[in-house]
Amino acid sequence: MTDQERQLTEFTSIFHMLGMQLRTLRTDNARLHDEMQRLEEKVSQLNQQLAQKQSEYDMLKMAKMVEITDGDLAHARTKVSKLIREVNKCINLLSDQ
Repeated sequence: MTDQERQLTEFTSIFHMLGMQLRTLRTDNARLHDEMQRLEEKVSQLNQQLAQKQSEYDMLKMAKMVEITDGDLAHARTKVSKLIREVNKCINLLSDQ
């Protein structure tokens, strides 16, 4: 085998190895693109869930504020009723004198 034949054989061998590596890289690239697309879809779904949960949290916060306001209103009514009873007692005491 001459030197040129040996170099041609080596070149052919290297060329075939590069072709196999290229196919492997293309396969890996396609797999990674599929995985990236799947992950982007998952991120999109998670962002939607986050927005929904944030909205639910805001509504819950608002409901809690209304609940506290209603509780304060009930407390205020009780306090006003008590003050009215005390004023009525005072009026009755002054009327009796």
